[in-house]
Amino acid sequence: MEIQDDRKSTCRAPTPIFSYTGGRPDRNSESVQNHREKILHQITNHPIFIHNLQAGFHMSELLAVATITILAVISPGPDFAMVTRNSYAFGARTGLISALGIGCGVQVHVMYTVFGIAIIIFSSPTLFTIMKLSGAGYLIFMGYQSFRNRAPVALGETPRHAPSGWEAFRMGFFTNALNPKTMLFVVATYTQVVRTDAPMMLNFAYGLFMSVAHIIWFGIVAFFFSSPRMRCRLLAHQSMVDKVIGLALMLLGVSLLFTHHPMEGGN
Repeated sequence: MEIQDDRKSTCRAPTPIFSYTGGRPDRNSESVQNHREKILHQITNHPIFIHNLQAGFHMSELLAVATITILAVISPGPDFAMVTRNSYAFGARTGLISALGIGCGVQVHVMYTVFGIAIIIFSSPTLFTIMKLSGAGYLIFMGYQSFRNRAPVALGETPRHAPSGWEAFRMGFFTNALNPKTMLFVVATYTQVVRTDAPMMLNFAYGLFMSVAHIIWFGIVAFFFSSPRMRCRLLAHQSMVDKVIGLALMLLGVSLLFTHHPMEGGN
């Protein structure tokens, strides 16, 4: 007695990714070419293919943004000098709050870039010059304060002239918010790396990554220079270290004056 296998009636062949119903092509070259073009069209327009292609673009874009951001963050600049001075002179708390201010300052450039306001600044040399002069003046002012500082700091004691939490945050915030080089870094990343049709949420995610990268890096800097051993070494030569950092901040401020507007074609 034969037993019928009901599974034959329920098993189905897997749905192909693409199907071509045009029949077998002729052997002449034109028909073969048309046959290949139709198959290629079906493959490239299939949802799975499009999804994988978009995922690859997003991954390469993310890696590019991450690489550029990390290289920009770890390169020495006025934010590094400011966090170093606040950390060894006033402790880890002041340095960490300054690092938080630096990260939030980056968001200023991210916001007006994402919303397209950067076009106004790029098209107006006057606005760019105002921003450049404000950033340079602020760095020169902070550098001058550090250079002329004569108030000694003893390890384990809170200096009377230590900045409050708001003052430490404000120093970090304005150091980056008024820095035209930070603006150029953010704008260049969005215009040269990020796709113009990228979703708004993805643009904000990139901006959040930039801020978090700044906070993490300068948080590490703050912990390093506020460690008891490092503070002991630096405070032993406080007058000289303050003058070196103050001079570096003033020189960085002066260097901002030579930052060219993008429309001028300068470096």
